[in-house]
Amino acid sequence: MKVTCKVIQDLLPLYHDGVASPDTAALVEEHLKDCEACQEVYHKLQEAPAPSLTLDTIPKKRETKFLEGLNQVKRVLRKKWVKIAALAVAAT
Repeated sequence: MKVTCKVIQDLLPLYHDGVASPDTAALVEEHLKDCEACQEVYHKLQEAPAPSLTLDTIPKKRETKFLEGLNQVKRVLRKKWVKIAALAVAAT
């Protein structure tokens, strides 16, 4: 079965990350043996830095907004618990 370079290049990230199925990996490897264009794309993929998935990537403004919302939730819950505690004390 002849697979186009476009299909192989779509599969290269999965192959590179090791999550392609064994059949897909074999297909990609077979194609890479004979295709210099796809070999070049694969080598560029190997050289590219891994994406950084840390909390540092969250913009400071969003982080601040999130923390403000979290603090507001804490205040509301604290008020409810104070009311519940006061009712419990009054009931005894």
